[in-house]
Amino acid sequence: MMQRLAPRFRCRQRLTRRSWIASRPTWPQPEQIRRRRRNRRLAVIGVLGAVLVVIAVAVAWLAWGIPHLVYHLRHLDVFSTSDKVANVVGLVAVPVLAVVVLVLTLQRPART
Repeated sequence: MMQRLAPRFRCRQRLTRRSWIASRPTWPQPEQIRRRRRNRRLAVIGVLGAVLVVIAVAVAWLAWGIPHLVYHLRHLDVFSTSDKVANVVGLVAVPVLAVVVLVLTLQRPART
């Protein structure tokens, strides 16, 4: 009857006995193990998703950059020498950066 009328009394009574410390298991419970596995899987999926996005962006850079470079290389006759150099350097940078990103992304780490 006292526990229904005064729930705080029940809590104080349990805390003063400290029986909950002895009954608490020290090993991980199945729910904790499932939660850890789920979080680990989500982290792996997130990393793989990010890698796939980086690869897709690098391939898109190549698909856009190479035809763009070829077009402008065929139409350099209207520019002065300094503009030609700047144009070629700037246009070559996009496919080169895309290849560098692809190589670094797809490169497997060395095993130690």
